[in-house]
Amino acid sequence: MITKDELFVAGKVTRTHGVAGEWVCIGTTDVLDECPYVVLCMDGLFVPFFIESRRYHSQTAWLIKVEGIENEEKARNLVGKEVFLPKKWQEEAAQVSYHYFIDFTVYNYGERVGRIESINDQTDNVLFSIVDDERLYMVPAVEDFMVQIDHANKQLFMELPEGLLTIND
Repeated sequence: MITKDELFVAGKVTRTHGVAGEWVCIGTTDVLDECPYVVLCMDGLFVPFFIESRRYHSQTAWLIKVEGIENEEKARNLVGKEVFLPKKWQEEAAQVSYHYFIDFTVYNYGERVGRIESINDQTDNVLFSIVDDERLYMVPAVEDFMVQIDHANKQLFMELPEGLLTIND
């Protein structure tokens, strides 16, 4: 039996697509590109659904067709459900997509900066939107700045260039 402790949220079913049972999944991780199955919570039980086909619908959305869902009516029953993946893929997700870091607390040289609220990936330079009380920081999501990732406690330790956090003061 699959338990929620073994899973992480990888996206959400937002709507159906067509009449053949496809659905749109807004993803929080690029691991959805390669996984053989997804897990949905059905009546309190976590059930794996094996993927028959998937294709990009947009930058953050996939059209997914799974075994056992053959028509629009069955797909409609999935709308609004969170899509889970096994935690064993979570570290790979962190390496593939910066969206994984949403809700992580960021530290710069050991001092708390704030919480990553969102990711701005509309340009070639991906930015973390970090909020702390009254401030918003836009910090480049650059692997060279990341020195440690504490997945269990959702903490990201960075060493940012001097002056980056005070550039708009």
